[in-house]
Amino acid sequence: MDIESRIERAHTWHVAGRSRAALDSLRQLVRDVPQSTRARLALAELYRDLGHAEQAGRWSALTPEWATDRERRAFAVFLQQWSVDPYRVLLLPRYEKLPRLPQPPRRPSVNRRLASSIDTQHAAMVGPEWVRQPALGLWVAGWAVVSMAFVVLVVMMLTAWAIASRDAAESALARDVGLAITSVGVLVGAALLLPSELLARNWPQVCTLIFISVGSGFAFVALGLPALFSGA
Repeated sequence: MDIESRIERAHTWHVAGRSRAALDSLRQLVRDVPQSTRARLALAELYRDLGHAEQAGRWSALTPEWATDRERRAFAVFLQQWSVDPYRVLLLPRYEKLPRLPQPPRRPSVNRRLASSIDTQHAAMVGPEWVRQPALGLWVAGWAVVSMAFVVLVVMMLTAWAIASRDAAESALARDVGLAITSVGVLVGAALLLPSELLARNWPQVCTLIFISVGSGFAFVALGLPALFSGA
């Protein structure tokens, strides 16, 4: 079977919902004909369609003008994070000349680091795009909620410390409110993070989130914090 026929077969599988089989087929095609730019771009295009920017940048490395800035950046971050043999990553024989690989900035900005984290999380997730995109949005929202919860805790604890000498009751109330908001925030944040980690099949992280959720709920009840919301 020639290259075009194998690419067409993989495309048919992808359209039919058999994306994993299509990826396996195209990866094998690249192994069989590593010099074929057509085979590499077909694999890169499939990864692009699935939302894997890192892999799209990887398999289009022989023709970098084909890739988007986001894909080249995601692949550069992959090369930076993992000490890997570029010949092995690109499935190139040793006698082939390596292409010019993308280089990440030495000191990425906060925005670039955040974009890199989101790209990495998205690349690790499995499933159709209409499921992965909302899960990724929840993942970002989850970290935002957790961060804000701890900011509130620090502010309320500082407030409690500042007024402790004047009004012990108000100080205790400020502390309890801070603990209540933080525990609820952590619980909500963990729930928002969970779908993305499940799709990424990151089981240690899933177990950690479940443990944190149970611990936050237990602490919330054990400290008598529900009374703050019931008005008791």
